[in-house]
Amino acid sequence: MLQITDTGMVIEPLAAIHQRLTDGFRRIYGDDINIDADTPDGQMIGLFAQELANLNQAIAFMAQMLDPYQATGAWLEQRALYAGIVRRGAQQAAVLENDQPGTRISPGRC
Repeated sequence: MLQITDTGMVIEPLAAIHQRLTDGFRRIYGDDINIDADTPDGQMIGLFAQELANLNQAIAFMAQMLDPYQATGAWLEQRALYAGIVRRGAQQAAVLENDQPGTRISPGRC
């Protein structure tokens, strides 16, 4: 299950999803159902659990990328554009050797 809290989004780990699906199958078919990993039902539970975990991770990633403090790459570019900010591109910098401590390099000199 995906939960949204005051501190962010919490996704259910794969093992918990697998256990929840296993419990659901047992409620439907009874406690005597064979859901070992090598049975068709056990394999179906494993597939469903993995896909639900993948969906949860994708949703959590998208929510994270909507946060401008956590976004990276193209996602960060989009967040900046929404705010009307154009990010400066990377610039090459060089350090000049100087024997005098505290020497400042003014912008544009590099």
